Amino acid sequence: MLPSILLALILPVSIFAQCGTGAIYNQDRNKCYQYYTASMDFKSAETVCDTTNGHLVSVHSLIDNTFLAQQAQKNLYNGLVWLGAEATSEVVTNPNNWKWTDNTAFNYQNYQSGQPSVLGSTACMIFSAATGKWLTSSCINSYPFICAYDPINVVPTTTCPPQKPSNCPSRYAWLEETNSCYKTIVRQANFTEANAACQYEGAQLASVHSKLENDFLVEISTTHLINQTSPTLKTHVIYNSTITTRNKFKVYIGLVYLDGAWKWTDGSSTKDYLNWAAGEPNNMNREFWTVLMPDVNTEDYNPTGTEWNNIENNEQRAFICKRAAS
Repeated sequence: MLPSILLALILPVSIFAQCGTGAIYNQDRNKCYQYYTASMDFKSAETVCDTTNGHLVSVHSLIDNTFLAQQAQKNLYNGLVWLGAEATSEVVTNPNNWKWTDNTAFNYQNYQSGQPSVLGSTACMIFSAATGKWLTSSCINSYPFICAYDPINVVPTTTCPPQKPSNCPSRYAWLEETNSCYKTIVRQANFTEANAACQYEGAQLASVHSKLENDFLVEISTTHLINQTSPTLKTHVIYNSTITTRNKFKVYIGLVYLDGAWKWTDGSSTKDYLNWAAGEPNNMNREFWTVLMPDVNTEDYNPTGTEWNNIENNEQRAFICKRAAS
């Protein structure tokens, strides 16, 4: 009998492309497309795309353009959406003066009649989800946007048993102390949508049972965000410079108020650890859902950027899924 390693080298192995939660896989281009409904300026949108090692989407054919417009109608609306093209000169009518942020060739255009229009040195490209036609816009304007990134090619675990560091699915982080896997999903979603997204992945919104676990969740959620006043922190990424209210920087966890008591959606106990901010929970007639606040607020309220707040079921910037390690 051949050794298992040699057998694995001889037999054909199926490779599966994997995208993040909510992303759409395009087999023809072998790309993952993530549609964001939050409006932001061109530079900030590109920085969000960078969190997935991607870029604002580039378009290279009518087939690409039609696909993106159709998906935008399903995932955004029929309005205007950022593409990843930025002008390098005020002469926007010359295709040589445009570049895609992913550095691919600017070899296709689908302009609306009368476009591109001259806007000065900050011209960037948008397109209409309703028509698929392109227009120029000032780069400081805010629109929804589409990120494109390469999928992760996953070999089924039946071909090679995972080592200990690979106990979690792709894009999940493993915490040894809990032997659990965690994933921060940066997407505008309310609690209901966040809970459904985690369950779709075979996970639950994260429960928290110690300071160590809570600090770990803060760390993996703040890797997607930096306060603009501290741009030198290299481990963080600007998420959205156009949304400045602190509510937009909260992250859903799985604590809900049901039948007169706080309960974790995964059914685990709440008796071992709670980390409410000063004065929380409050408004108990309507605020039945819980968020982690990774951002420091004031010396009196969430001074360490680790505490919790109960809120109504409205959109927040992200949520954290948790599942047992395999």
